[in-house]
Amino acid sequence: MGLTGRAACVAAVLLAALGSTAGSAGDHGGVVGSARGVPEYGSTASVGTMPGATGSPHTNFLAVADFNGDGLPDILATRSQWHSGTLYSPVVFVNEGHGRFADETSAIFSGHPPLTMDPRRVFVADFNRDGRPDVFIGDEGPDLYLQGYHPTLILSAPGGKLVDATANLPPQVDPSQLDAQHGGAVGDVNGDGAPDIFLGDIGGPLDNGVLVNDGSGHFTREAGGLSDVYHGGCSVILSSAIADLNGDGRNDLVVGGGANPCQDVPTAVLFNDGHGRFPEITQVLPRPPYGFDSPTDIQVGDLDGDGAPDIVLGYNKESFTGLWLQIDMNDGHGHFVDETAQRLPPQADNNFGGFYNWIRLLDLNGDGSLDIATGLETGADHQSPYYLNDGTGHFTELPDNLGFRSDDTYTIADMGGYHGLDLVYGESGIAIARASKPSGRLYVTIGPGSYFSFIGESGQSVQTVKPGLHTLVVWVRSPSSVFTFRGPGVYYRWDDTTTIDYTDFSLRAHTTYTFGVGGSVPRRGTLRTSRR
Repeated sequence: MGLTGRAACVAAVLLAALGSTAGSAGDHGGVVGSARGVPEYGSTASVGTMPGATGSPHTNFLAVADFNGDGLPDILATRSQWHSGTLYSPVVFVNEGHGRFADETSAIFSGHPPLTMDPRRVFVADFNRDGRPDVFIGDEGPDLYLQGYHPTLILSAPGGKLVDATANLPPQVDPSQLDAQHGGAVGDVNGDGAPDIFLGDIGGPLDNGVLVNDGSGHFTREAGGLSDVYHGGCSVILSSAIADLNGDGRNDLVVGGGANPCQDVPTAVLFNDGHGRFPEITQVLPRPPYGFDSPTDIQVGDLDGDGAPDIVLGYNKESFTGLWLQIDMNDGHGHFVDETAQRLPPQADNNFGGFYNWIRLLDLNGDGSLDIATGLETGADHQSPYYLNDGTGHFTELPDNLGFRSDDTYTIADMGGYHGLDLVYGESGIAIARASKPSGRLYVTIGPGSYFSFIGESGQSVQTVKPGLHTLVVWVRSPSSVFTFRGPGVYYRWDDTTTIDYTDFSLRAHTTYTFGVGGSVPRRGTLRTSRR
């Protein structure tokens, strides 16, 4: 069974906060995430068109925040043309309310907007601590040998303005070397309450390290802030993350090293020494099989609800082909074990084109657990995978790319309206797909163990429903379990344990339908439709 019928809406699922966990009478499996809460998109609204520019740039990152301080979410878009060396300014679409946006880039910047070449990381944080969001952009430059470009800092300014504050960043240690940032991260590393920046290059390794914020958005380079391993002749850092991994109240560092012909750089955890420095490697993280050795993004979050942050890494091979998602679980003391095989659906060796442009750990269905969202580099020959957390840190695969085109750039954010997460996406034209409350849905969740639920949109066990078109959402998590649904003109069978299925049925009035679950704990029941 696959996506059918009304799948134009159903295929683009997962982005609103409806959910709860619920079960039928006699459940014995404890609290297990239910398929209920997996929403659909309703209206799609145009934001605007990216302005004309030299060459053929593509939109590569979208960031959402209230940039002018009026309480409404705005959109900042960056773009680039790979290998061209062409400079482009970020574009800011200001939210005017009532679903209207306008390109106010020239108006919102006090002075000229900054110019970027090929943004690789875009972080939104309050760097100058004025209560409004600022932006740091790590830039890889033209991605050519011995050529790079500086990072960009955008700070908020009085009157709802933004200002190019790149001059607040320290100069490159060795201007003769390539300065191409790939592995940036943002977080308070010295405990003063101001967000600092970790900068990781794929070139000039002397620039790898911590930029310390003085609290006003001015930065200095922390001498000796990083293990010497990451200052070698060609120490490639592709990704990084900042979080308190061992529970001591100080933010630690995860560095995603990259394999390259010159130097093999470890992907590792580095504990904070208490002064905002990371002088020693604490643990080299295990590598995936099949030669996947280069994590292009890293995210940290508590996946299993034990209070300890875990690590999710998106790997490529040295050739920047192939896709592998890894989950390293925290033992509660900052030591990590690779539990990918136990927690994700099976993966196989592959040479897919593209790489993980970003990974986000978000509660996609509103059940209180972190799910996994990904975005591949545009133009990849594979679509971005998404995974739903069952509440215990075990994941079920969801429709790739949320039903959207793989050549669109997108991000996930609450754009207002219905209380959920919307999708901001596009290339030359930017749009918002808004999460909407689904209707006509029946939700089935099976496993693990003896858990079973068959519920409606109210969260109550299904006994009687109105006739007409319904979408059956089935999530089978128990190996060897088979779900069947039968009635006049209807026979449905589902036994795939790795994905969620959406199938449409037109149920007749005043009719009894039967359902059954085969496997370790067989169950049978009936569903009756009312009169029209």
